[in-house]
Amino acid sequence: MSIPLMLLGNADCEDIEIISSAGEDDSPTGLVEESVGSYSRAVVMTGGLPNEPPFVYHGIYFAGARGLLPVEVDLKLEFLEQGIYLVRGVEVSQLPYPSDHAAEMLAFSMVSHGQVRWDQMLRLVKLLPCDANLRWAQSECHAEAPHRFTSGAWNRGPMTGLTITARGFPWATAVLASVVATWDEALNFSTCTLSLNVCAKPHRDRYNHGESRNLAMPMSRFFGGELYVEAEAGRTRLSEDGPWGHVLELSSPVSFTPKALHASMPWHGTRLLLLAFHIGQVRNLSERSRAGLQKLGFRLGFLE
Repeated sequence: MSIPLMLLGNADCEDIEIISSAGEDDSPTGLVEESVGSYSRAVVMTGGLPNEPPFVYHGIYFAGARGLLPVEVDLKLEFLEQGIYLVRGVEVSQLPYPSDHAAEMLAFSMVSHGQVRWDQMLRLVKLLPCDANLRWAQSECHAEAPHRFTSGAWNRGPMTGLTITARGFPWATAVLASVVATWDEALNFSTCTLSLNVCAKPHRDRYNHGESRNLAMPMSRFFGGELYVEAEAGRTRLSEDGPWGHVLELSSPVSFTPKALHASMPWHGTRLLLLAFHIGQVRNLSERSRAGLQKLGFRLGFLE
């Protein structure tokens, strides 16, 4: 599937040099670092037509570029019951020209329509590359094999940066960030993960910011699969001598502190979640990385 250049770009579109390093880059947008999949170039859509509203770009109407209307705030739960999340606030003029990768084309369509269905999100995660490390050994008993895609900021000790996936899949990344930001308009987050049938063992997110909140959003219907979160007032233990905690159902999005012990409960069916979190060393991000994340729709906090 391809999109005619005349619809999105103009004669002034410019190429971005591809940089092979996995660290910080010198590109003005911080959106492309190296080739991903079958493509190795990206084009920034520079400038729009004169006097265009922000949700119209080069004559194309993007429902996902509009702000969230007051009436839509009250309808978010109704959309959720239908397996739909709204996509709003995407800065399409800041995104590179979409590649011909199927995941980017699907994400482009999501931004255009201003919403994502759960079945579309399942298709999207299958089209996107899997994280190299799933962190824990996974069961292969589910119909869909475990798969996880992470994009945004990364943090290892004092080192930080923009993930290769954020640069290689900007439209898909922008969709994930928009779904999170539209659902929770107050949440600060730097990174998103699509997690398909990945079981998280008991752990604490030591690299997340201590004052941040994690958000888990269901993207499919499944039986079980709740989230255990450590809490003194809880009534559930994962082991005889383990800490008490709450078991949070995932029929709707839930937030929790990343520093509490948490884990996945067993489930049946296909369990797809969109997870959002905030790295701890956000102040160590370069100005270009911060700008790149914000253009993709991430809401950075804790910078002061």
